[in-house]
Amino acid sequence: MARTFGKVGNDVYEVMKDGTYRHIQLPEFKSLGLNVDHLKALPDPKKSQKVPTGQEQNDAAKKIGLSDATIAALGPEGVATFAGISDVLMKQYEQGNPIPSTFTAQDLDRIFKQAQDDPDIKQYYKDQLNLGREEFQRNAAFLSGDYQQIQEKQARDYALAQQNLQENEAAAGRAYSGFREQAKGRLGEEQAGIIESTRSALKKGVEQLGSQFEKQYGTQNMPSLNIQGVGYNPYGNVPGLMEQQRLSDVRDRENQLRQNESLTRGLTTQ
Repeated sequence: MARTFGKVGNDVYEVMKDGTYRHIQLPEFKSLGLNVDHLKALPDPKKSQKVPTGQEQNDAAKKIGLSDATIAALGPEGVATFAGISDVLMKQYEQGNPIPSTFTAQDLDRIFKQAQDDPDIKQYYKDQLNLGREEFQRNAAFLSGDYQQIQEKQARDYALAQQNLQENEAAAGRAYSGFREQAKGRLGEEQAGIIESTRSALKKGVEQLGSQFEKQYGTQNMPSLNIQGVGYNPYGNVPGLMEQQRLSDVRDRENQLRQNESLTRGLTTQ
């Protein structure tokens, strides 16, 4: 039986046997080889059909056997499309019509897991994480070494300043006077200020290094970071930009696997 398609604005729909519309998503539109310019205009389905909420679509997806991982991977549009297809198939079955060999919920779970376990994707992001950790360790070592050198220089400068003060006060005949003690006190306060300023700079450097890594690679991959007693406390629950890109690659691979299997089953044509 020939299938009927039409459009409402820029959206493409399939007209079902019961008169309802099924929204055609972009991947399916491409696989069907439709030309939007040749489709007839349809009445706006939003005026005659109830649009299910996202929660209703998720509930429907779980009812037909989709796992939470598959629902998250499909996204709202994918869930809506799959739920719509399953509803149409159920109506065909109830009317005694044969059901085509299409994807089941188990098929989608299997394809999604296959995409997640793709060896090329896994190896690429494993290498990226290793490179990120190596750079992180180099930067941490540099920050620690730089702080140590500054500390050592400050200690030398302070010792020299004390020696110069002692010699100058002795030459002025104030080796044991109150003026010398006041000068020593001021010198100590200045040294304490310098040490505190250096410590603050170290804290800022540790915070910047830690937050940059956590933002890029996620809290779950965050190495321990503590330099000269100054530690980094992760924000927590940060997925990381790399994880977002990995999931995007997994979805692309999933779509490719689904399309390949569709061609193998004869559900679509190239």
